[in-house]
Amino acid sequence: MLASLRNELQVLQSPSPFNTEHEKFVQHFELLQKACIPDHVTYQSFKECTTYARFSTLVMYNYFKDAQRIAKEIKNNFSNDPERAAELRSLEQVAEHNSVALSIISRVGALDPSLKVSFEFSHHPYFATAVVKRS
Repeated sequence: MLASLRNELQVLQSPSPFNTEHEKFVQHFELLQKACIPDHVTYQSFKECTTYARFSTLVMYNYFKDAQRIAKEIKNNFSNDPERAAELRSLEQVAEHNSVALSIISRVGALDPSLKVSFEFSHHPYFATAVVKRS
């Protein structure tokens, strides 16, 4: 979603004085890389995939619905581990909210100037939830 916003709306382009895009990639995916989930993805392949990200593609494949479904399925395997179950519930909530945000953005139109998209970490400390508002 961030890549689509960057590519289509030219927002979120300001470079951070603290982290480069590569450093952010490492911070977000380091644990998954160690677990080889998904198969080892390099920053270069990530960059190539996100260069052409568009909302139409996101809507068509709706990865957030897939993530929500997977988190729900896996959560059942951790019924004896409340901490992991809570973590998976948080991921499920992020995916659900982002799916709704994606729906709103695609329905209203990403180029609508009254549409404001921001991100917060209200459901999970590492995975952002999109917040869509009209100004």
